[in-house]
Amino acid sequence: LFDPRGEYLEPRLQGMRLRDGKYERLWPVRAPGGGGEEGVWSGVLGLYLYGRGRALRLYDPVGGRELRTHEEEAAARREEAAARRAAEARLTEETVARRVAEARVAELEALLAQEGGSR
Repeated sequence: LFDPRGEYLEPRLQGMRLRDGKYERLWPVRAPGGGGEEGVWSGVLGLYLYGRGRALRLYDPVGGRELRTHEEEAAARREEAAARRAAEARLTEETVARRVAEARVAELEALLAQEGGSR
């Protein structure tokens, strides 16, 4: 259970586990990646859950990192796509510039050959 505004639960995050047909409370722990926030350990998920501000955060101790929210993941994908498009545009510009330079070199080589042949 998570109360993002802290209006009805104390603590704001509470966990329960079903054992032998009865719910048992999960006791708060300090999440290792949570900046000291108290949370709960979910053995089923293999994750620490804790509240930060109004957001429910998940920490993966195996990966040693906090998992992104849906919004953060979408923003990261947009940034990656924009970076990929920018890299592709640079590559196209460099390809065009290389072809122009190669054409100019060929033109100059042809001029030199004509100059050498006309003497």
